[in-house]
Amino acid sequence: MLYIYSWRSSWAGKVVLEETVKKEERALRDKIRILEEMAAPDHDIVAARIRLAKVLFAAGDFNGARYTVDDADARLDSNKALSARPDVLNERVMLNKLAALSLRECGHYQFAQDRYDKIAKLLGQADASKQIENKSEVQYLKLVLLNELAVLHYLWANSSKEEAERQKHFALAESLFQKCSAQSRQHLNDADGAKYRHLEELTKANLVELVNDLKDRHGV
Repeated sequence: MLYIYSWRSSWAGKVVLEETVKKEERALRDKIRILEEMAAPDHDIVAARIRLAKVLFAAGDFNGARYTVDDADARLDSNKALSARPDVLNERVMLNKLAALSLRECGHYQFAQDRYDKIAKLLGQADASKQIENKSEVQYLKLVLLNELAVLHYLWANSSKEEAERQKHFALAESLFQKCSAQSRQHLNDADGAKYRHLEELTKANLVELVNDLKDRHGV
C-alpha cells in the first residue's frame, strides 16, 4: 500500500483544520442564539442545529453532537402540528440516526439501540401516515435501519467481555444482516432497484466480515 503525505495530516494542517472547525462552530452557535432571540420558526432553528451537530460529529465531539441533536429533536417533538409533517418526520429520523452514531462511537451501545428503536417508531408513524406519499422511501429506510442495527450489534459483540453476551450480539448481527439482504433482494426489480442492490451488496460484505471474524475466533 502506498502512503501519500497529506497536508491535512501534518501538524500545521491539523491546526488549521481545527481552527476552521472552531470558527464554523462559533458562527453556528451565534446564528442559533440570534434565531432563538428573534423567536424564529422552529424549522429554521432546527436546520441550524443540524448543521452544528454535523460539524461537531465530524470533529469527533460526539457528545456535543448528541446534545445538539437532542435539543433539535425535542423542539420538533414539542410542536405537534410540525412533527406530523412528512419532511419533519424524515428530519427526525436523520437527527436520531446522528445521535445513534454519536452514541455508538462513544461505546454507549444500549443508548444507541434506544435511538434506533426511536427511529423504528418514527418510520412506523411515517408508514401509517396518510400524508406521506412516498412509502417506498420509508420501506427503504427501514431496510437501511436493519443494516445499521446489525453493525451496532457486531460492534457491541466485539466490545463485550462476557462470552455469552458476545455470542448474543453476534447472533443478532448475523440475523439482521441476513434479513436486510433477503428483503433488499425482493426490491431489485423496482424502479429504484439500484439503491436496493447497493444496500444488498453492502449488507453481504458486512455479513462476510462477521462470518470471517467468527471463524478467526474459533480457529477455523
